[in-house]
Amino acid sequence: MARGIKTSPTTAFVLGIVMLLVTSWWLVGTVLFAFHSERAEGVVTELYSCSSGRKSGKCASVSYTRKDGSPGTLRDARGVSKGETVEVLYDPRNPDDARQSGPMKLWFGPVIGELVGLGLFAAGMMRLRDGR
Repeated sequence: MARGIKTSPTTAFVLGIVMLLVTSWWLVGTVLFAFHSERAEGVVTELYSCSSGRKSGKCASVSYTRKDGSPGTLRDARGVSKGETVEVLYDPRNPDDARQSGPMKLWFGPVIGELVGLGLFAAGMMRLRDGR
């Protein structure tokens, strides 16, 4: 019978705090970006091979026009095909900071990180409280 990984309550508690702090910083950055950004419609102009870690796949370049009329390019967009229209968010104060819009593209990572950190924190806290 397989046994689960045993961690001390202090380890789970500390890991939970660290994860909450890091993902909170990520989430606050995402919220501030979304609040200050402007929307633009972009078109996927190029597909190319890219990799992150051990995974490789297709990335895309998305061309869009900013509010002031200047062109912009979003690189490393994922999950799109050539010619597809994509909603882009960009920071007008830093036009090179552009991201794909949408709940999965923008919010999934920080929210999942917060939930995992909260779970570790709560588990460690309960085990510390119970004296295990």
